[in-house]
Amino acid sequence: DMITALGGTPEPGGVWTDSGGGLAGPVFVVGTGQPGSFTYSLPPTTSCPGAAATLTVIVSPGSNAGEDAVLDVCSSAAPFALLPLLGPDAQLSGSWIAPDGTASAGTFVPGVSLDGTYTYTIVGITPCVTVSATVTVSTVMASDPGSDGSLTACVTGPVEDLFTSLNGAPTPGGVWTTPSGAPFGGLLNPATAASGDYVYTLAANGPCPAQSATVDVTIETTPDAGQNGAVSLCGSGPQY
Repeated sequence: DMITALGGTPEPGGVWTDSGGGLAGPVFVVGTGQPGSFTYSLPPTTSCPGAAATLTVIVSPGSNAGEDAVLDVCSSAAPFALLPLLGPDAQLSGSWIAPDGTASAGTFVPGVSLDGTYTYTIVGITPCVTVSATVTVSTVMASDPGSDGSLTACVTGPVEDLFTSLNGAPTPGGVWTTPSGAPFGGLLNPATAASGDYVYTLAANGPCPAQSATVDVTIETTPDAGQNGAVSLCGSGPQY
């Protein structure tokens, strides 16, 4: 209500006009009304002249820090910017504070950056207030199936645990499949197994996708020299 912004004790019943003389008010709607100078006029009485007062309206741009967000991220994910998580209305003029209270560049590096609440703040221009929004990030550790390995076994050899043929530091608890894609317990019997790629897979974990590694198995057959034999031959010559 524009009359409440005038000084003194203005009487009701007057008329508001804008700087161009057009009718205005009596209520100024922020975001719709055009800022500027407005004149409040009371008509003259029988013996007194009329009166007028001016109200200057200045609208400062409001700040929008966006909407709070919560995110689970995989430790193997690529670095990402936090600002887009606050939504399309978040303005660019703010600054970030990390969970430990230090300044942040606003980029989260999974596996390196601190988990917790990152606060984005835009300082308001008087009379606008300072506004903030937060992004709370939790990192889920990616499963490690190890790296690809290989195994060469003799068809007559002992049962082999394929888990020990994976390189790196694989996490136990995964599942194996044979070269044909059939489920497999992980213990390879060379007498009945086939050569090929045996795949070890750890299931998806929250935001982390399933991970796999392969053991390339080669089953070698036993060399065949035949069986013991004897032969009788007729010879001639001085050596006989």
